[in-house]
Amino acid sequence: MAIVFAGILLITSCEKDIKVDVPQQGARLVLNSVNILGERFRIRLGNTVPVQNYNGNKQPDIPNATIILFENEVPADTLEYHPDEAEYVSEISSRLGYTYKIQAMAPGFPSVEATAETPVTVPMTLGYEPNIATNRFNEQMDGLNASFTDPLQTANDYYRLRIIKAGMTYQYYAGGCIESADRDIENLLDQTIGDILCYSGEGIFCNDRSFNGLPKTVSLLIKHSELQPVPDSNGNNSYIMVWLDHISEPYYKYLKTTAYLIHNNSSPFAEPTNASTNISNGYGIFTILARSQRNLR
Repeated sequence: MAIVFAGILLITSCEKDIKVDVPQQGARLVLNSVNILGERFRIRLGNTVPVQNYNGNKQPDIPNATIILFENEVPADTLEYHPDEAEYVSEISSRLGYTYKIQAMAPGFPSVEATAETPVTVPMTLGYEPNIATNRFNEQMDGLNASFTDPLQTANDYYRLRIIKAGMTYQYYAGGCIESADRDIENLLDQTIGDILCYSGEGIFCNDRSFNGLPKTVSLLIKHSELQPVPDSNGNNSYIMVWLDHISEPYYKYLKTTAYLIHNNSSPFAEPTNASTNISNGYGIFTILARSQRNLR
């Protein structure tokens, strides 16, 4: 008994409180601006907060910043803050063949900047075949084919297909569990359901590693009820919209890493993930995408 007691005393006497000084990083600006080719630039500006101060509520936007837009390195506009939308808005619309740079300065924060190029719009055609298969729940599935030709002059092209059901007062991503055997497409999280790849209408992604400069058809199987038009109170039909977004590699990486952050937020076993950013000296994303839209009629 004395030996055990002595051992406990020895272990206790070896304990030592060690204080670890975690280096604190000053607050940085967070700039988010996803712009569609041909439309005016719109920017949201916020800031980082220490984790111990984060309460889960939306952080306020910064209304007193100076944001300058450059077109081919020439100052082109100073954006105006619109409080109703909590956004900075430019009078300038993005133009094909131009490179745009944004600089943002706000009191108390290091200034940030980012650059984005304009991608070309890639035309798309749709093919539709109803009731060509059944899923594992014995539900009727329709075939939807989105066809386009990848531009030969560019490399590392990224695409996002979105399938949208919209009416007078609502808009949401249609499709449920979308199935496909296409090896070029992927989920942001690379999740599978059994042996069946299950994609979301919010975003079906692919890049041109295997079809650079060539025609490409993305073939999908979608639940029949998800692709039917929806009549409004006047009897007018609202049809499914399909968007093909030609996006940049920085935006693709931003979407993929933020998807992992959101998905792994409550998991203590998840690998640490840093959100990808193209904002120098800050965080967020500044990008331009080119959109092709078709309606399923």
